[in-house]
Order: sequence, then structure tokens, then C-alpha cells
Amino acid sequence: MKIYFSHSIIRNPQPENEGTITVNAKIDGYNPTPASKLVVKSLARKIYKMTTSSTGEMCIICLEEFSEGRRVVTLPCGHDFDDECVLKWFETNHSCPLCRFKLPYQ
Repeated sequence: MKIYFSHSIIRNPQPENEGTITVNAKIDGYNPTPASKLVVKSLARKIYKMTTSSTGEMCIICLEEFSEGRRVVTLPCGHDFDDECVLKWFETNHSCPLCRFKLPYQ
């Protein structure tokens, strides 16, 4: 099995994203499969509301803590992610980033 890595620096006018490094990996014989768009559209969404017991909850994709009023997606496995992050994730993957629960794919 061969693994190829490439990287590029993305310059974004928004200061918090400036200098982001994206790493792409290509593994021989592996083709990433996106999740079904219909399934992704139908995932449960909620507006995050901070409670006294919700300290340190964060999106494992972007590693940012959920803030009050942020839109969060809950997968069937029960894991929560930032809406924008998980939508981007499912463009090339069809499983939960934490537990690998598989969603239907295209």
C-alpha cells in the first residue's frame, strides 16, 4: 500500500483562518465516499444552548468550543458537531469522525 501526502497553505481574509494548512492524503485503492446528500440534509439540527453542565463541549473537527446560539448537528450515533464543519466532512466521508458510525452514502 502506498500513501501520498500533499499540503497547501490557504490564505483566507478572515484572521482566524489565516495560514490554515490543509493536508490531503491519497491511499492507493481507497476512494473517499461522500454521505448521501439527502441523509445529511435530514440530520437533526439544534441551536446550542449553554447549561451549567455543558462545560468544554466542542466540535472535534474544528476543535472550537460550542458557543451560545451556534447551530449544531447531532448524528444518529449521538455525537454533536458544528453544522458547517460536519457538512464539509460529509462531502468526502460517510462516517462519524469520532466513532465511525456509517451513514448511507451516494
